[in-house]
Amino acid sequence: MANLMYLPDWTVTDYEIDSDGAYRIPASYDVVPDHCAKCGAVGNLYKHGTKTTVYVDAPVHGRQTFIEVRRARYRCRDCGGTFMQDLPDMDDSRRMTVRCRDYIAQQALLKPNTHVADDVGVDEKIVRQIGKENAAVLLEDHAATIRARTLFGKRPGRVKKEKEAAEAARKTAMVQCDLCKALFEPVILEISHIRPISHGGSIDASNRQKVCPNCHRLHTEDWLKPVHDSTPLSEYPIIAPAAPRHRPRDKTPSPPRPARA
Repeated sequence: MANLMYLPDWTVTDYEIDSDGAYRIPASYDVVPDHCAKCGAVGNLYKHGTKTTVYVDAPVHGRQTFIEVRRARYRCRDCGGTFMQDLPDMDDSRRMTVRCRDYIAQQALLKPNTHVADDVGVDEKIVRQIGKENAAVLLEDHAATIRARTLFGKRPGRVKKEKEAAEAARKTAMVQCDLCKALFEPVILEISHIRPISHGGSIDASNRQKVCPNCHRLHTEDWLKPVHDSTPLSEYPIIAPAAPRHRPRDKTPSPPRPARA
């Protein structure tokens, strides 16, 4: 049963399903340390007992999985210090396997933290911490490789220059109405005949003009009058506004009223 965990250098002695439906897998790590973790002395170690620690693993067959590791303790003959066997496949700070930590980080991007915690068999707080750490790493990698234009944080001077350039391009693309001389976007202007074809006008380009919708309407109404006035709209005299019809208010003060007896 050495490959039940699919981890190299591990030996699985047995497995069982507990009353909660979770896998319980007793296992041991086969690699023996060759130097002291305290003083660095080589080849002068001996076993000094064992300790069983439970680590959470990624779910197997939809079941929560716990690995009961029989971990050896060693003592150094040179310095007298003791240390526990190193387990590279385990995250000692969270008492879980490294692949379980990676599994939680991936699932936290897809599911709520409570669902991931129930699937794995850990506290929701652990899932939240691992998810935040993974999100920070992803954001850092994304910020280092992003090439898209940022929407926020641009310098005010750059924003002003971009607005001025866009406004200048918009004005350059605008076309003048041949009658009122106002500027309009090209899609707004209409093609009109200076002299309508129904009144003897030609279809040549010399009889065409680009006008705004308002001037086009006025030009058409002018030609539909019983007696056509040939004066172009652009040459119409400017008529001063008529004087107001109401009488101006007399600002002369009225005589004082006599006092009552």
